[in-house]
Amino acid sequence: ALRWVPWVCAYTGARVNEITQLRAEDVTKQGNIWTIHITPEAGSTKSGLPRTVAVHSHLIEQGFPAIAEGKSGPSFYDPSLHRGGAEAHPQNKKVGEFLARWVRAEAGVTDPNIWPNHGWRHRFKTQSRLVRMDIEVRDYIQGHATKTEAAEYGYFPPEVTQREIELLPRYQVDGA
Repeated sequence: ALRWVPWVCAYTGARVNEITQLRAEDVTKQGNIWTIHITPEAGSTKSGLPRTVAVHSHLIEQGFPAIAEGKSGPSFYDPSLHRGGAEAHPQNKKVGEFLARWVRAEAGVTDPNIWPNHGWRHRFKTQSRLVRMDIEVRDYIQGHATKTEAAEYGYFPPEVTQREIELLPRYQVDGA
């Protein structure tokens, strides 16, 4: 989770818990495009609807698809460690909380007005505006509600989300 969740959030603007709930079977290749399937079958989505989003080539080059190779089930937590807590606090949510604590402790983000995990959504929106990403596709990638009834028609093939995600510049991180 420490390795991949921030990267996937940076390139998709997805909610952290939507990524921490990813299962190996949600990372697939459709034709020649690697995708992640964010689905309520794995856990909650704000809209209750699934969406399939292309994986940015930078993540593929770093080896992200390997989290799914020969595996099934959750990618970022071990379900055998579940201690029977409340349904309102699933394991994937605990992983997201751990990541937020880690960012505050290790990266030194101490401002209480900054939500470390949610910040990726804001950054994605800003970056997508800078590269003039198609608004409908941007909102679909992030799982935001459509603005019009017309936007509900049709679907977003992986080729469409790939084209738009690839507009985002690669993140350059020292030591990455």
